[in-house]
Amino acid sequence: MKINTKISSILTILVFLFFCPSLLISQNLGKVEINFTNLKNDKGSLFIALYESSPNRFNNDNLFFKKGCTEINKDNTAKFVFENITPGKYAIAVLHDANNDGKMNSNVIGLPKEGFGFSTNPKVLTRSPRMDECEFLVEANKTTYLTIKLIYF
Repeated sequence: MKINTKISSILTILVFLFFCPSLLISQNLGKVEINFTNLKNDKGSLFIALYESSPNRFNNDNLFFKKGCTEINKDNTAKFVFENITPGKYAIAVLHDANNDGKMNSNVIGLPKEGFGFSTNPKVLTRSPRMDECEFLVEANKTTYLTIKLIYF
């Protein structure tokens, strides 16, 4: 009788661990807290994309790791938090979608009419930054704090 109870307990634990592996690794995940500054106004929303370290994925609308959206405060600032991030290298791209149409609007010569920004705030002159210019590290059990200054042309 005691052996059956022990076997039953062990099987219950194994089944639980098999179906709930996220409980085992969730303690090793990190968090990314972002403050956005230099917003032109409080209209629209900020769309934020988090990319895993891969040059072919960065700044591609469909290849992000996680995405989010946040409203802009009356003082033209905003905050956003990505939770439960596996440790590693990442980069962020953000769009200030002032008219909430879900896309980056540009003028007749192709310059963006809306604000944008990237993690590590690289200089943006004639091209979009590369992944390696925007990368930051997420560590286990830690919060990574970033400030992204938006750019307007």
